[in-house]
Amino acid sequence: MVIRYLLRERVYIYNTYVKSKKSCATTRRKFKHKFPDRSVPSRKTIERLFHRLHETGSLNDRKRIQKRRVLTEEKIDEIGAALERNPHQCLRILAQETGISKASAGVATKLLGLKRTASSVSRNMPSLLHDINVPTKKATFAMGCFWAPDSLFGVQKGVIRTRVGFAGGTTENPRYRSIGDHTEAIEIDYDPNEISYDQLLTMFWNHHDPTARVSKQYTSLILYHDQEQKALAEGTLKEEEKKKSSYIVTKVMQAQEFYDAEDYHQKYRLQQHPSLLKALGLEAGPKLKSSHLAARLNGYVVGFGGVGQFDAEVSRLGLDDKTAAYVRKLVVKYEDPI
Repeated sequence: MVIRYLLRERVYIYNTYVKSKKSCATTRRKFKHKFPDRSVPSRKTIERLFHRLHETGSLNDRKRIQKRRVLTEEKIDEIGAALERNPHQCLRILAQETGISKASAGVATKLLGLKRTASSVSRNMPSLLHDINVPTKKATFAMGCFWAPDSLFGVQKGVIRTRVGFAGGTTENPRYRSIGDHTEAIEIDYDPNEISYDQLLTMFWNHHDPTARVSKQYTSLILYHDQEQKALAEGTLKEEEKKKSSYIVTKVMQAQEFYDAEDYHQKYRLQQHPSLLKALGLEAGPKLKSSHLAARLNGYVVGFGGVGQFDAEVSRLGLDDKTAAYVRKLVVKYEDPI
């Protein structure tokens, strides 16, 4: 994904300045609008890319490239994915994926700086821990707005991935603005060898007010997936009822279909840091929901887990030094000192 993002930026400059023949000032303005969280390239940088094209290609090559169709984002992603799989074969991949001659591919490769970028990324970028392939079990809880539980549980040892959505009701295909009789909930995939369901229940009870009388959308629910979870949930409910003088509204129900919330709700706290998402090669969508790394960082960016835990596992997560320092600063800033 990192190469794809770099490729998008450089091809955007190429399409705007070289093919559409816009001025440097217009190109820089358009770039800022297209990539608001990126540094705008200088006039010198843009002109250097343009002159590379004209210095490395013959007149016929230049005409061929000028006539070539503007690359779409879909095609850029295809080329970027191919380059990520084999970053040292830039010429062959560009020629194969775009249908241009190998000579023109050589011009484009120099124009985009892809040989240097691809080899640098493949050589220096750690392997990000997006996927963990272990047997998991599911746990589903509702405990108010689902943004906070997503951060809370995502950073716990043994939690593999999380997603937020709607559960507990009968309305088909609920959405945030038309939730029907459902409740905001979080679904957790956890490794039972690392964390027990009983431990997850303890976190559930300790991090929300089960006596709060609120609307159905934000009420307290434990949605069990098997009889063992049901027995444990009902047992802890009885224990909590003994501790509290106020009526506990929490219901224990069998888990039915879980409906994912819209993409902008997933890893909501992490999505407030677009430059961090970009460094991780992530964007709103299925990968953000399934990524183990995204679940961890969604908690760390608001201080959950604490700096000690972050320092202990940062090398395992595969973050580069700059990204790790950025996240650590946030953990330190928001960690609860108590």
